Amino acid sequence: MTFWTREINRLRAKRRYWEKKLLGLLDTMAPLTVSRSYHVCGNPRCKRCRKEGGKHGPFLYATYKDERRKTHTFYVPVGVEHLVEEAHKAWGDFKEIGRRIGEINREILKLQLQERRR
Repeated sequence: MTFWTREINRLRAKRRYWEKKLLGLLDTMAPLTVSRSYHVCGNPRCKRCRKEGGKHGPFLYATYKDERRKTHTFYVPVGVEHLVEEAHKAWGDFKEIGRRIGEINREILKLQLQERRR
């Protein structure tokens, strides 16, 4: 077994590790961003809004873009915030793992080209 073959096999094993991690994210990931906002209700008798800087909230919103790149935002009800935050985190992890797999694939390609030159 040549050096290149051993190194390619090592990189493929590393890639399989990241592929398994990637599969674990498929059920929860969603391409969205999460934001929190505060609102002033406009009621002149509202004790919270009358205070200096007083506002209602935080309210959680999720934003995403559809196939036509149109932006959509939806309110996340109290009590299920963790679902949206988990989906957002999983999406970030998915992108990071995809980047790592791409780097491994690039290294494998470079080794395959070096091996063919020999």
